[in-house]
Amino acid sequence: MTFRKNAGITNNPSSSDSKSGMSLGNVGVVFGIPNRSSGSKFRNFAVAIDYARTADFNNRGYVTGTNTMTSYSDKWVETLMPNGVPVSFDDANDYYAEGPSLGFRSYVLGYDADGAGGVEKYYSVINPTAPGGIRQNDLIKERGGINEFSLGFAGNYDEQFYFGLSLNFPRIDYERDRTFSEEDQRPEQ
Repeated sequence: MTFRKNAGITNNPSSSDSKSGMSLGNVGVVFGIPNRSSGSKFRNFAVAIDYARTADFNNRGYVTGTNTMTSYSDKWVETLMPNGVPVSFDDANDYYAEGPSLGFRSYVLGYDADGAGGVEKYYSVINPTAPGGIRQNDLIKERGGINEFSLGFAGNYDEQFYFGLSLNFPRIDYERDRTFSEEDQRPEQ
């Protein structure tokens, strides 16, 4: 049985999340095989099968709070303005597919044009300093573990020589999902 409790503190209230679950940590079986042949010096044999979970990655964390200072989109603006110099319009639209380009295409990021058809600066259209701020939610789910399946063989020869062999087959599974969202908290007008 596993119990996990995560707590987080944001700019506003703290939040916590818990997860419990059940998993099989280790199970195995050994079969003893006596040698009934009277003329053989091989006395006994054993075959073992084992399953072990050596690491458990199952976890969940959730943090929520109201932010009145920054937005996640500010990070994207920094990416599009390295050292204060804006990247080209085409690069902002296409080159940063897993971040700023998403914000740019969904109009979360805006830009001011220079007079020559280029970009003077990029900015976020989200204003966390507006009344109510923005509610930020961050949910992280992790799943998986390290599992090992083992086969073993052992025996003895004339009660003088003992030998064994083990074959281990490890397997690693890990999956992580993160969902981050921001919601405008301004009062309805």
